[in-house]
Amino acid sequence: GVLLVLVQASINGRITLGDAAVAIVALQQLTTRLRAAASTSGSLSESLLFLEDFERFRRLRPDAEAEAKAKVETEPQRTTGTPARVVVDHVSFRYPGTEPLVLDDVSLELAPGEIVALVGLSGSGKTTLAHLVAGLYQPTSGRITYDGRDIASIPGYQHWRSVAAVFQDFVRYELTARENVAMSDHARIDDMAGIDAAAQRAGIGDVLGRLPAGYETMMSRAYDGGADLSVGQWQRVAVARAFFREAPVLILDEPAAALDAVAEQRLYERLVELCQSRSVLLISHRFSTVRMADRICVLQGGRIVEHGTHAELMAHDGQYAELFNLQARGFLGERVPSGSGDGVPG
Repeated sequence: GVLLVLVQASINGRITLGDAAVAIVALQQLTTRLRAAASTSGSLSESLLFLEDFERFRRLRPDAEAEAKAKVETEPQRTTGTPARVVVDHVSFRYPGTEPLVLDDVSLELAPGEIVALVGLSGSGKTTLAHLVAGLYQPTSGRITYDGRDIASIPGYQHWRSVAAVFQDFVRYELTARENVAMSDHARIDDMAGIDAAAQRAGIGDVLGRLPAGYETMMSRAYDGGADLSVGQWQRVAVARAFFREAPVLILDEPAAALDAVAEQRLYERLVELCQSRSVLLISHRFSTVRMADRICVLQGGRIVEHGTHAELMAHDGQYAELFNLQARGFLGERVPSGSGDGVPG
C-alpha cells in the first residue's frame, strides 16, 4: 500500500523520483527490522514456555532432600527386588490442552512376580499407560496404586527408586561401558560383578568385555580409544541398565525392537527367569514373544477390550487372534487355527 502511494505521488509530481527511491529503500529496511523483531519476539515467547519446566527441574534436588529429611523413619521400606503389586484403577488420561482421551477408564493389575503384556495398534495408548505406571504422568482421573498406596501421594524420588524402565527412545551416553550400565543405580557404580551380571543377562556382556579397554572403554568414537555399538547392541545396553537397577517393577516398551530373532528369544528367556523377583509390564508388537506373558491386555482406542492368556484370547477369536493371525500369516502363509498355540511364528 505504501509503495502504491509513493508511485502515485511520484507520477503526480508531488515528490521527486529520487525521494521516492529513498523512501522505498527506507521502507525495505523498516520491513526487514520489523520481521526480525517479530521473529525474535516469537522465539522469546517460545523460550518462556520452558522457564517453568526449568525452574521445576532446579527445585527437584532441594525438594527431594527436604522430603528425605522429613520422611518418617518408621515408614515400612520395601526390600530391593521384592515384587510389588501395581493396580491401575479406572484411569483416564488426556494430554494437557487436548480434548480426546488417550486412555479411557482403564483398569488392570500387575501382581507380584507376574508378566503382563500390552498389545494393540499404534496409538492405542500402550506407551502412555507405561508412563503413568512409571509415575512420569499423572492420571486425569482414576488412580494407580503401588502396594495399596496411590503413587500420586508418594514422593517422586521414592516411587522412581522402585521402577526400572526401558522405553523405545533409549539413550546412548558418551560414558564408559561400565557407567552406561551402572548409571541406573549410581550408588553401585563400582559393583563390577553386578554390572557384568546385568550385561550378561541382557546378552551384551561378552561384547562389552571385548572392547579395547573392556568396561572402561568410552562409548564414543569421538574419544581416543573409544568405541561404538550397533543399534541392537545399544538397546541391549539399555536393557542391562534396567536389569542392574534391582527395582521391584520393570517396564519394557519394545525392548527388542532392534534385536535379531535369536537375540530377542534369548532376552525373553532371561526375562522369564528374572520375573521371579520382578513385576513386569511388557509392551511389544511381536506376538511370538508376547505369548510368554502370564496375561495379555489388548488396547484399542484407549480402552482394554480383551485380556487373558494367549490360549484364552486365541480361543475367544477376537482382536488379539486377528492380529496374531495377521502376523503369523507373514511367516506361515496361512491362517493359524483359533485356540491353537501350534505353528507360532518365531
